[in-house]
Amino acid sequence: ELGCSTIGFVVDHRMVAGEHVLISPSFNWGVIYLHVAELVWQGKFAQATPTNLFPGLQEDAVGLTAPSFFVSKDTLAEVAAAGAAMVNGSTDVFCGVIRTNEGTTVGAPRTCASVDSLRSMMWQPHNVIDYGFWPAPSEVCSPGEYPEWHALNKSFSCPACPAGTQSHIYGNSSTIPSHNHVEVFGCEPCRLGEYAPHNSS
Repeated sequence: ELGCSTIGFVVDHRMVAGEHVLISPSFNWGVIYLHVAELVWQGKFAQATPTNLFPGLQEDAVGLTAPSFFVSKDTLAEVAAAGAAMVNGSTDVFCGVIRTNEGTTVGAPRTCASVDSLRSMMWQPHNVIDYGFWPAPSEVCSPGEYPEWHALNKSFSCPACPAGTQSHIYGNSSTIPSHNHVEVFGCEPCRLGEYAPHNSS
């Protein structure tokens, strides 16, 4: 609503804030679940720690969502090159003294944080603002309504879907963003065997 651009976190936040979310890092949960299942199968899960529970970039456990149309091809090429350098180990972004968003610092001059220390980190960089957790759209809106996100007061409103339609969050469409996909919330026509909830307009 303010026309500002931002970077999401963990999932594709365009589903609540639109194309001004330029891109978001996200977990590839399939890779992570398979890794955890292998630890269980091997009898190693009980000994797992944050440093070995989650695989990393090399295993494709973390990636980027599809970008906003505001992001240029040149920028995407630079991001891809930087990501490749992080995967092959030729660059490291967590080096030197790093300010946290709690006013403290971590790290030391001319040194880089180890993978183990990053996997167990309990801090965020100084430019990360933690607004806490917001309810999911399905926890706010009822069948027959679709969520509209309002950035100014960080809340959802729930307009009614038009007659003969249903909300994506209650229909058969997937509402869980995958690694490179975003589900745009809204209303869709009812398919064969489906009906519009009673509170559709």
